[in-house]
Amino acid sequence: GTARGKRPEDRQHQSGAEAEDPRKGISPNGGSHTAGTHADESAPFNSARAVAASRDAGQPRPGVRCEYRQMKVAVTILASCVAALLALGMVILYSSSMAQVGAHYLVKQLVVCAIGIALCLTAAVLDYRRLKKFAWPLFALAVVLLAFVFLPHIGIRSHGAARWLGYRKTSLFQPSEFAKLALVIALAWYCERFQRQMPTFKRGLIIPGLLIALVLGLIFKEPDVGNMMLLATVSGVVLLIGGIRLRYLLPPVIIGALAVGTFIYHNPMRSERVY
Repeated sequence: GTARGKRPEDRQHQSGAEAEDPRKGISPNGGSHTAGTHADESAPFNSARAVAASRDAGQPRPGVRCEYRQMKVAVTILASCVAALLALGMVILYSSSMAQVGAHYLVKQLVVCAIGIALCLTAAVLDYRRLKKFAWPLFALAVVLLAFVFLPHIGIRSHGAARWLGYRKTSLFQPSEFAKLALVIALAWYCERFQRQMPTFKRGLIIPGLLIALVLGLIFKEPDVGNMMLLATVSGVVLLIGGIRLRYLLPPVIIGALAVGTFIYHNPMRSERVY
């Protein structure tokens, strides 16, 4: 009287075999009762994940959020330092020009600061990677402008130095400031382009060294030793980050430091500032 003519013992052994058989629970229609059960049980968890994913769809990942916070802190600190320096400069400029009638220098400085802030905001909005396309045109333009300061009627010579471009006695533009940005952009492009070859002597030191020497030589001829030393330091840091070997970088740094020190020592005007 058992179902399908099987005894209870056979059914008991059959259930044990089915327990060991991985195909257990397959329905006559080809479906799996076990899989269906698991699917039904996991359905609430899947729906909860879908809801959580939809909530976080517009939000950055945790790692990205952490980098965003760090970048926000860095930008806030940088902007605060720049604002403090601008305010301090305005106060010092106004105090030094109080003996003169009017606030000509203060107004001029305010206009220049407004233009600088506008350019800074524009540069922050633009994608800096686009500058790679203009790296060498900017570098060539910087070299040409640095050479123009030595031409009469274009470059303005004052107190024995030719640092500005302008018309007659009106100073309009200082090419060395533009050369700082142009050289850094060109070196960054070069280090990225020849990243694998930067540890070599030729690609890591000789070729970028010639580019740096060209710009620094023109700035030194003006003469503008302060800007030259600053730009030399920044260029060395860029090359070091780009992958140049330290043993290739140290000898030019030592020779340059000794040369600048000797120049300052034998220049009375500059040596008095140091001593």
